[in-house]
Amino acid sequence: MAPSGSPAAIERTSGENEMSICVPGITIRNWRPCLEDAAAFVQLMEVAQPRHPLPSPEELLISFPKMIAGCEEGALLALAADRVVGALFLSTFQRKDVGRLIGGVHPDMRRLGIGSILLERVTQVAREVGCEALRVRWYLSNPDSEPFMNSAGFVEQDKVFWSQLDLGEPLKPWAVDKQAKVARSGIRIVTGREYESIRPDWDR
Repeated sequence: MAPSGSPAAIERTSGENEMSICVPGITIRNWRPCLEDAAAFVQLMEVAQPRHPLPSPEELLISFPKMIAGCEEGALLALAADRVVGALFLSTFQRKDVGRLIGGVHPDMRRLGIGSILLERVTQVAREVGCEALRVRWYLSNPDSEPFMNSAGFVEQDKVFWSQLDLGEPLKPWAVDKQAKVARSGIRIVTGREYESIRPDWDR
C-alpha cells in the first residue's frame, strides 16, 4: 500500500457498475466558466482533496476550458441550496479514449450518494464522447476514497509516490558538498537567459 498522501492511479471501463441514485436537496448543474464557479470549485477542493495541487480561480479559468473541451457536459457541480458540496470534471485532453476525472465531495456531505450520482452522469457523457475507460487519482490520506472507488468498479492500475521539497529549508550538507565539487570541476550552471548572453549565436 502506498504511503499516506500518495495518489493511486485507477481505471474503470465505461459501462461497468451503472448507478441511478437520487439525492434529495441536491441540485446537479454544469460548471460555468466564470470566476464564481472557479472560486467555488477551488474552495471545495481545498477541503475535499487538500493534498491535490490547485491553481488559483483565475488560473483555473484559463486552464479548465482547455481541459474539458469537447466534453463540457461532463463538468458538473453539486449544490445544496447555493453551496457547492461536490464536483466532478471529465477531461479527454490527453487521450480521447480514456477520460480523466478530477473532483470530490465535501467531507460533511459524504456517504449521501452525491459522488455516485456525479459519477453516473459523467460516465454517461464519457460514453457519448467515445471514452472506453475512465481514470482518476485518489489519495490514501482521504479514507473515504478507496471504498468509494472500489464500489464504483475502479481497478487499481498503479501507485504514484507524492513528495514535496520545502525550498525554505537550507540545502543538506551532502548537496552543498556536491555543489562545491561541481564548481571546482569547472562546470558552470546558468539559466537559459544567462546562456543567451554568453552564446549570442545560440539558436533555440
